[in-house]
Formats: sequence, C-alpha cells, structure tokens
Amino acid sequence: MIPNNSSAINPISHRAGTVLSTSRFLYRHLGILTGRFINGFPTVISNSGDGGMVIEESLSQFQGTGDLQVVGYLGTLPQDVVLARAQAKLGSKYSLLTWNCEHFVRHAHGLKQESPQVVAAVSLFALLLVVSRL
Repeated sequence: MIPNNSSAINPISHRAGTVLSTSRFLYRHLGILTGRFINGFPTVISNSGDGGMVIEESLSQFQGTGDLQVVGYLGTLPQDVVLARAQAKLGSKYSLLTWNCEHFVRHAHGLKQESPQVVAAVSLFALLLVVSRL
C-alpha cells in the first residue's frame, strides 16, 4: 500500500495506462495514470460518481483523502491505445450498475466490462434479503 501522499507515486516509474486505486467510504475507486501533468501533478482519468462522468484530474484530486495503491497494467493493449480509449470516453455519463470506474478501466484496457465490487455488493444484498426472510 502506498501512503496517503500522492508524491509517493513516481510517475516515471509507472507507465501511462497503469491502473491506480484509492479508498472511498465503502469501495475502491479506480483510475488510469495518463503520463500528463496538471500543476506539477500527474493526471488520472477515471469515471467518477462524484463528478458524474469520466474526467481527467490531478493525482491528488483523484486520491482525495484515501490511500493510494498501484493496481497495475491490466491488459495487453499498448499504452497509446489504452490512453486513446480512455480519452475517448471523457465526458461519458457515470452509472453505478453499468458504467462505473471499474467498467471504465477495463474498457480502456480492452477487457470485459464488469464491476466485481458491484457484483459483490448486489450478491451480499441478495443474501441478506434471503436471510432476513427466514
């Protein structure tokens, strides 16, 4: 785990297209390192529920008050293709169930668009519903 300090991410040591993760209240928020900079900070593209769409922001804005982790490079597409796919989605509207940050990073990497966190939450909710009716 990387400390709660965005300077701990050395953008030179992680190639553009690398997936980053930061903690939110009940979930992990994912984004893609771009290799670009805003005010000296590396930028990240993510599908933000807070912003309601795919946005590009500084690493410190992406991280907020959460911890920061490097998830890695998810697929086998070249980084220019991953970044082009991510940038093409800038401004696209957020949807918790069908187009969230997990769907977005997997799309950019050319992988099946799915959200394991949503699947886990829905499964837990369904289990609790069944158990509460026993």
